[in-house]
Amino acid sequence: MTHQSVDVAVMVPARDVRPTWLFEETGGRPVVELFMSLPGGPDMGRPVLSFTEADLVRLGYQNRRLHWSIPLLVAGEPLWELLASLRPYAARIAAGMSTSPRSTRPVLTAEAKAAVKELAAHLAQAVEGMPVVEPVEPQAVPDAAIEELVTADTTDAALAEAVARLTARIPAQTPGALVHVPGLAERVERARVRARGMVRSRLAIVAALSEGGRQERDELIRRISAWHDPADTQRSLGAAAGLTHRAVQQIVKKIGERDDALTRVAPAVESLVQAWDPGMLPPLDDTGEDDDERDDRYPPGFTAEDMEDEYEYRRRERDRRRAQRECAVAGCRKPSRLIIKAWQVDTTEYFGADRDDPDRDDLGNVYNLSVSPRYGAPTWTACGTTHARTLIDAAKAQPHLTASVPGIDGGPPPPVHFQVESFAWTAADDDLPAPVRRLRANLDLLDYALKEFTRAVSVGDNVGAALYLSMLRRDVARGALSLADLTTRATPATHYHHGDAEPHRDVIQVRDGDTIFNRERDYFGAQGGDLWRAPGEHPARTWDELAAAVAPRPLIAIPREVLHIPHHDDDRDDYDDDWE
Repeated sequence: MTHQSVDVAVMVPARDVRPTWLFEETGGRPVVELFMSLPGGPDMGRPVLSFTEADLVRLGYQNRRLHWSIPLLVAGEPLWELLASLRPYAARIAAGMSTSPRSTRPVLTAEAKAAVKELAAHLAQAVEGMPVVEPVEPQAVPDAAIEELVTADTTDAALAEAVARLTARIPAQTPGALVHVPGLAERVERARVRARGMVRSRLAIVAALSEGGRQERDELIRRISAWHDPADTQRSLGAAAGLTHRAVQQIVKKIGERDDALTRVAPAVESLVQAWDPGMLPPLDDTGEDDDERDDRYPPGFTAEDMEDEYEYRRRERDRRRAQRECAVAGCRKPSRLIIKAWQVDTTEYFGADRDDPDRDDLGNVYNLSVSPRYGAPTWTACGTTHARTLIDAAKAQPHLTASVPGIDGGPPPPVHFQVESFAWTAADDDLPAPVRRLRANLDLLDYALKEFTRAVSVGDNVGAALYLSMLRRDVARGALSLADLTTRATPATHYHHGDAEPHRDVIQVRDGDTIFNRERDYFGAQGGDLWRAPGEHPARTWDELAAAVAPRPLIAIPREVLHIPHHDDDRDDYDDDWE
């Protein structure tokens, strides 16, 4: 018995496209679809057999479609061959498939219905034993795990290796399934982009330092050149480092001649202040009188009592910050990781009401427009969830200590709730060195000026925008002046010989001659140490293997910058006897 059939187009992805599964971007549920193309379309009414997503099948032209569900199979030649094997059945179905304006489904002849059943049976038998994909949530691989494996010097081959290692740590729930983390390859690539961006930024910073940073500048230039990244030409490196491209070429060739084009920080900051905030410079007629005789830190009319109140507030704030550094549970000295805040629904909040508001009271206010939380004065810090619960239970036993909102019309106050948040401790301003205090104050002013400048531009207030632009320039200049007080210095270039213990984690790079080895966290290893790898080197080596390979030459730690803040006794407050 012969069956009537028509020519069916089989659509599969291009051979050079190798997704893990069919719909990697959306993660949709795959189906096999037979679609009767519209007359006059690109396929000239030719039926098309292809893969699509189950959700897309329900969108439009339902009376021209048939579909059969399949598992989430691994994309590749076996899957394309499976689709091609369905072509004879699809041709028979298409020959007996038509549409009707009175039906939302295709109209099938008896022969087409029989072919539908045969295709479904053939498909069910064919997919048995084919490898399936088991997608997992992206959170299954935390960012910290990626950052441990990927550095700025990670090669393209090492990126693929990192993806495989990260994926291999996740067990499959279905035996034989291929575990896939959506977007993991892109996340790994972005981690390298971020790491390389930090190295490039570091080069720009080091290039602006004085003589002490020249050695590190040259090492960074050679390191970035070793990536062979198209984004890093000798001209782009020269622009970042303040050098000519010929000077960069000499550094890469290890000539390292002195280049006098480096910009020094102090002259640049002084020029900026002269242009944008000349009031910060000493006046030309400065008589040299004592600062105490012309103290302009406080506005006119600021009395000694006001100053004492300010000192008392600052002292309380400092004591509160110091207490928050450790867990508030008695006897626990662990660092705080959580903060607990007590709050109530604020029944006393009011707004100035419109004149025609029916709920307006005699004072012109309305009380039933907004309900927001009011936080009471007590807050506690805890080392973890167990002690956070202990502190909350103790507070519940004494509600009068946390309640701050009165009841309505003499009734009971609203209940007290507790909010637990992550907490990262920072010192109070009085416990910070004076240059850091000044920097924070200047940047706070910068944030205010930027917001007001943006608001003025948004509403077309050009006069106000010009005013806040001047304030922005002033605050940027003062911020630069504060930053100039904060400097860095290089750590010593320690030598490590064969047999010495692996360096502390602060050491992230060592060199043997001109070859730089980068430290990589052995995130999944059980050797108890890290791995060391030169750019393009496979596989990575342990510390002992690396030290033995270069012996008797030592491995030299590449210096790193550490913060250096000069001591300013003249910035010390009189009342603050224990300032450090």
